[in-house]
Amino acid sequence: MSVPGSILLTNNNPELIRPYCTNESLQFYWTTPISDGGSPVTNYILHELSPGTTTNVVGPSTFTTRVASLTNGTDYSYEIAASNVNGIGPYSPFRTVQPGNKPGPVRSLTATINSSTITLAWSPPSSDGGATVKWYVIKGYDSLNGSNVVNSSVHGYTTEKTYYGLGVDYFINAVNDPGYSPTLTMPASLITLVASSYSGSGIWYNSSQTSATIEGATLAQGTAIKNSAGNGIVLNGANYWTFPNIQVGPLWSVLAWYKNKGEPSGIGASIVTQEYVGGPVNLALGYSVFGTIDGPVLGSFFTAGGTWVLGTEVTPFVNGVWNNIGITYDGTNLRTYVNGTLLGTVASGGVSSDAGSQYRIGSRWDQSNYLVGEIGELAIYKGVMSPYVIETYYNKTRSIYSNTYIPVLSLIATSYSGSGVWQNASPLPGTVAGATLASGTIAKNVEGNGIILDGSTYWTFPNVAAGTLWTLAVWFKNTGSPVGGEWPCILSQEFANGVINIFLTYYSNSYPQLQGGFFTDGAFKLGTNYSVPNNTWTYYTITYDGNNLTTYINGSSIGSPKYNINSDDAGAQYRIGRRWDLESYVIGEIGEVTIYKDVLESPIISQRYNATRATYGV
Repeated sequence: MSVPGSILLTNNNPELIRPYCTNESLQFYWTTPISDGGSPVTNYILHELSPGTTTNVVGPSTFTTRVASLTNGTDYSYEIAASNVNGIGPYSPFRTVQPGNKPGPVRSLTATINSSTITLAWSPPSSDGGATVKWYVIKGYDSLNGSNVVNSSVHGYTTEKTYYGLGVDYFINAVNDPGYSPTLTMPASLITLVASSYSGSGIWYNSSQTSATIEGATLAQGTAIKNSAGNGIVLNGANYWTFPNIQVGPLWSVLAWYKNKGEPSGIGASIVTQEYVGGPVNLALGYSVFGTIDGPVLGSFFTAGGTWVLGTEVTPFVNGVWNNIGITYDGTNLRTYVNGTLLGTVASGGVSSDAGSQYRIGSRWDQSNYLVGEIGELAIYKGVMSPYVIETYYNKTRSIYSNTYIPVLSLIATSYSGSGVWQNASPLPGTVAGATLASGTIAKNVEGNGIILDGSTYWTFPNVAAGTLWTLAVWFKNTGSPVGGEWPCILSQEFANGVINIFLTYYSNSYPQLQGGFFTDGAFKLGTNYSVPNNTWTYYTITYDGNNLTTYINGSSIGSPKYNINSDDAGAQYRIGRRWDLESYVIGEIGEVTIYKDVLESPIISQRYNATRATYGV
């Protein structure tokens, strides 16, 4: 017999995994040796090489131990070995780490954009957490591929400018042995105001991590009021806020969560705008000065030469609905985003310049015209944010501003005229116009509550970019066996880029077994099947939350398999009545198609079923 691991020539010791570093302590983990030398392991010996010579001994079934009462910022080196009745085996390669806390965020991140390169520069964190910062990790979108690591002595990074125009975004972390600092982003937020963090009185503090920014916004007129949900500052048609000039300059981005609640007090009332003092207005987001009192809403700026540059018009807001609006300007293109999706681009070429004046929230740039609504969040950036980051920002903050489940698509047969576009009844701005007949004949049933699908008819509507979190609700009456082959669909996104975001289909050729789901990674992700009755209106609801694919029949859940995978958007249009690629059609009547970019809870689905069932004689 021999000591543990002595039979093997390499990799024959326990492997000491990188320890978990915390304040004044280290938590060690290790693996078993490949060989025990023919006798069971009796102990593991954790040996300190420096700065001391302490030894920790634990039993054979323990693979972790904590060493406490250490000094933050001091290098400690440890090795691990296993022992049995024959002695102590070889020690592992040692690891050297420092206890402490994670560092604070990197400061003063800037970017210098040249003809072919972009150079980042930054200052170290104000606090290293008690452990030495060892490197910086830089990640970028639209320019950097993956992550880039530089030594802690380096406070800059230059990369080739491979893409610019839709925005360049950088994310940087300081790293020490305990872990990563909070992320600092570039473009850097000059001001970030979040209603949920406002105390209710005094200064509305700026939560931007950028150094040397302003303290926050102050009430200029009226009363400071938060809404009952705590996620919005009330603008009541008579109050507004101001904050000092932030010197935005020619390239900028602004993001805002806003809920309109009534008609503004006058034309041009703005969510945010720089004040007009006889020269330019660097940026404005609000109701157009060339529109009516209640719209449209758009991003804009006023040049030093006396010209308004206007972005894409946003459909007038529905009262009581939160919307996330993003505006970016890259020196040429003024882009408008609504709820994370690009709505339109206006090429202007005008120069957006700083007026040197303060900014207003809830008021027009020069007159006493005020908004009636709520502002939940406002962030202004010096630089152009990419579509990726704007969408990410929307998805990360949307749960705070629930719209009580407003659909992105709502097609209702009873309201269809019988010809032309089947109009989308969704009140959200920036949604698709509706569905159009792609093949066959337009026909409504005798009762007027259903569009007939006769085995050769199908409809299409543009992509609604549902994404991973979605709900599909459909009223459908089957009236015959599908025709044309396998997988006929009541609804499906067309197959593209290897995925299908949503479908509701008869499984393979197993009619009448109906299943909702999606397609990704080369496989169907299917919900619980349901045997469809003939000549009976049925309310089908399918939800997916990134894990649970739940099927509801007439308001009640019948099953929820788990997949824990993204349901990705194919970027393609949708079909009603036909399979995603081939000519397989359903036969029946479709009364309603509704899609939400949210996961509806069971009580809401049941309420929706009970509120609409009378239309279908159920």
